[in-house]
Amino acid sequence: MSAKGRTVAAVCAATAATAALTGCNSTDDSSAPLVVPAATTSAASAASAAPGKDDPFSSMTADGIVSLAEANMRHAGSMTVSVNAVEEGKVLQIKASLTDTGKCAAALRTGTASMQLIKTDDTHAYLKGNAAYWRIAGGAKGDKVAATIGDRWVKLNKKVLDSPSLGEFCSFDGLMTDMLSDGEDDSDAEVVKGTPTTLDGQEVLPLVEKLDDETDTLYVTTGRTPYVVKLEGLGGDSPGYATFTDFGKKPHITAPPASQTLNMADLGIDPNGISV
Repeated sequence: MSAKGRTVAAVCAATAATAALTGCNSTDDSSAPLVVPAATTSAASAASAAPGKDDPFSSMTADGIVSLAEANMRHAGSMTVSVNAVEEGKVLQIKASLTDTGKCAAALRTGTASMQLIKTDDTHAYLKGNAAYWRIAGGAKGDKVAATIGDRWVKLNKKVLDSPSLGEFCSFDGLMTDMLSDGEDDSDAEVVKGTPTTLDGQEVLPLVEKLDDETDTLYVTTGRTPYVVKLEGLGGDSPGYATFTDFGKKPHITAPPASQTLNMADLGIDPNGISV
């Protein structure tokens, strides 16, 4: 599977956790900025020295560079990922702060529907959607669900908390595996090192894979602690990109105020009828 293929597959699998938007089902292309996750950052990033000084990648293969960057990212223990993907002509945007402890804060938009998710630990997670989201999520009772919840957060019940898809959505390790590890790579195309360039003010080395009708590129920083900072797929049927920032900066993730939170059991609506 190509780099871009991993991106779209990982994103669409993750959104199954909030299944009102599964299948990346939007036909609207919204260029408005995505809601920032409910998290702030304040910590120094971890360090892991790359070989060499002037050109740390001169003696390394493309696969070796990706493996080194992935190891550094895992060692950092937290990061922010922003995704803009198109699957079958449908646009999906995600911004999430993830940690290797399972805490996460994320915002997702597709078309007119949007939601935010906060997970503070294994037993507490909260979801807030706009009216368009809840109308989809509530199915036949969508209008009632949207009117009942309004602008408040919903504390997710045990059934949702225990679902594998929610765990995947907030899984730092799972994201790393899906987006960077080889996995079931069905592409015979060679990944080659490109010419160093600048991305957002930092020098990066592009690692390029060209297929029949698309080009996939991983951008890896060239400093002492290489990270993948962008994964991009151009052309083909499913263009998209993901950016990675805030390595090692632990987000401050807290539950929303109790006065702004509803329990699923208190809604007067069967939670099993809500696809979340």
